[in-house]
Amino acid sequence: TIDTIRNAELAALPVRVERWLEARRAALPATAARQVDELLLRLEVLATQLEKVEGSAPVVQDARKLIGEELPRLVDSFTSVPEAYRQRGSEAEAQLHEGLETISAELKRLSEQLARGDLDRLAIEGRFLEIKYRQGTAASGGDEAGSPQTAPAGASGPAGSGGPGQG
Repeated sequence: TIDTIRNAELAALPVRVERWLEARRAALPATAARQVDELLLRLEVLATQLEKVEGSAPVVQDARKLIGEELPRLVDSFTSVPEAYRQRGSEAEAQLHEGLETISAELKRLSEQLARGDLDRLAIEGRFLEIKYRQGTAASGGDEAGSPQTAPAGASGPAGSGGPGQG
C-alpha cells in the first residue's frame, strides 16, 4: 500500500516503489510503457545513491516526497478515473504522460544532485594528487628520496642511466 511505501526507510523506498509500480503497470496505458521503464531505471539508480545519503541531507525530503508520495498518487489518480475516460488519446492519458514526464525529470535532477557530491569529491581528490605529486615533484626537481618519478611515455630516463638499449 501507499502507506507502507511512505513509511519505508529511505534506502528501501525506491525498491518498494519499483515493485509497486510494476504491479500496477497493467493498469497503465501501453503508451506509458516507455515512461514507466525510464522511471524504473531512474529508481534503480537512486536506490544505490540513497544508500549513502545521511537522513538529514536536504535532498532526503525531496526524494521521499517525490518517490513515496507524488509518484504513487499520480498513478492512483489515473487508475481511479473510470476506464471509459482513460482510453487512448484521452485527457486522463495526456495528464498521466505529462505527470510521468515531470516525475522522471525530477528523479533525474535528484540523481544528478546526489552524483554531484561524488563528482566534487573525485575532483578534489584528483586536484590533491596533482598538487602533491605533479607540482610537488616539479618544484623539488624530482629527485627527493621516496617521491614518485613519472616520465613521459617513451622517455628513457637520464642519459647514461644504463637502461635497456643503452650501451
